[in-house]
Amino acid sequence: MFNGFTQETLNFFRDITENNNKQWFDEHKTVYQKHVRQPMIELLNDLSVSLLPLDPQIDSMPPNTAVSRVNRDVRFSRDKSPYRNKMWLTVKRHNSNWKEYPCFYIEISEHSYMYGMGFYSATTETMKGFREFIAHNQDGFRKTVSFASEKDGFITGGEKYKRILSKTIPEDLLSWYQLKNIHVYKQRPIDCSFFTPKLTDELCHEFEKVKDLYLLLSRLAYSEF
Repeated sequence: MFNGFTQETLNFFRDITENNNKQWFDEHKTVYQKHVRQPMIELLNDLSVSLLPLDPQIDSMPPNTAVSRVNRDVRFSRDKSPYRNKMWLTVKRHNSNWKEYPCFYIEISEHSYMYGMGFYSATTETMKGFREFIAHNQDGFRKTVSFASEKDGFITGGEKYKRILSKTIPEDLLSWYQLKNIHVYKQRPIDCSFFTPKLTDELCHEFEKVKDLYLLLSRLAYSEF
């Protein structure tokens, strides 16, 4: 059961930013395991079960690989720092190539945490279906993304096409229609909930707001239309 993160969690992210080397990490590996990785796994497990009413196909027994590794892949990066100073987890349906399917996620760092829903890398076919849905179900899509207009609402992210893909799409839907990839997210400073089990319930409540979009993206990605 997830009982919350600790101040040691935040201290680890702070310290590894300043001491990003193998010797320091090896000396503090037990801190990482106890205060970062283990609570991330516990939060992953709690969220996976708690979100089943939203989508019964979510993997309720997710592998620990759904929590990011602390080691960075530096093969193609100019930044050769070996370790991350942030971590994330993903809650998703069971599939072999999760990057092409929508998931819920939370990312934590020293000063803030971010949570949201969307694709790591949606396929061209999925986004084509997304645009077709918008074009032929404009009022329905407005209801699906009504959460975005709420105060303190989710922010829409994802790379967009520079050229206008259609001159017939209304202005209020065009920003969605132009997306190459899609995710919606919120970012919060570290607050009291971060250190308590309440974080699970609060995240579930927030994810419920984007349920209709999540289910739409799932149907498109899994070719359920």
